[in-house]
Amino acid sequence: DRRTLRPPLINMVQFSLPWNLVAITASTSEGATVTLQPVVLNVAAAFALGIFALIVTPTIIRALKGSKKWAGKHVLVTGGSQGIGKEIAMEFARRGAHVTIMARTEATLKASVAEVKAQAKSSDQKVDYVTCDVGDYASVQKSVASAEAKLGSIDTVVANAGLSIPKYFLEQDVKDFEKTMRVNYMGCVHICKAVAPGMCERGEGSIIIVASAAAVVAIIGYSSYAPSKWACRGFADSLRTELCGFGVSVHIAYPPDTDTPGFAEENKNKPQECKEFNELVGGVNPPRAGGASMV
Repeated sequence: DRRTLRPPLINMVQFSLPWNLVAITASTSEGATVTLQPVVLNVAAAFALGIFALIVTPTIIRALKGSKKWAGKHVLVTGGSQGIGKEIAMEFARRGAHVTIMARTEATLKASVAEVKAQAKSSDQKVDYVTCDVGDYASVQKSVASAEAKLGSIDTVVANAGLSIPKYFLEQDVKDFEKTMRVNYMGCVHICKAVAPGMCERGEGSIIIVASAAAVVAIIGYSSYAPSKWACRGFADSLRTELCGFGVSVHIAYPPDTDTPGFAEENKNKPQECKEFNELVGGVNPPRAGGASMV
């Protein structure tokens, strides 16, 4: 009389995050309960993110640094007037590219153009800007056409523009979800839709989508933000398989918390549990590190 042994089926999982305590309790089909202690979960989360960084970062660097020559190439960076976007733009300038930065505020763009230009490898390099709301497709189309009229066809686009409005789900307005998805996800779709046809026609080009570590690990306070970055992740994976046959490469980056004006703004209303989890898995990184790792 032989019996087939099977592991107990987990029926329910409860996550508990009171302040600095993080615990998981699971109930099984046999009535037993198992609690993953805070220190175990903390180490597991940090380990998972560490392994993720080790796998993803070298892949991005190899893909973009390898044999790619940036001298004379036209690179457009959305959200390029500050934070990670500006650092990415400056890094491309250091490598000899012509750079266009895109954002909504003209005054900030003008100041950032001077900073990016100062990093240029050669006096022949051109750095310009276009104003644009990436959540508006007509605005994106117009701005892309303007950028290409000034500096030529876009060889590489970095879809970096984004925002975060971290709050407790039960206290957050639905409009925050709609705005976040419109800017973070649809903004990414809009810029890719505007530049991809030309890249495919020319048989070459690179698309870099800047997601977030929240596209891998979603936590309390990010119920509006994390899904928008998970959407970017799915979009990048799908787009990659479609465009590779045209000679267009699609890459995605998952930067962690970074010391930017946007991050400072989101911290004003961020739930305490969210802040403590962020600190738990590594704290805040300098924007220069993020920019350099993506180019």
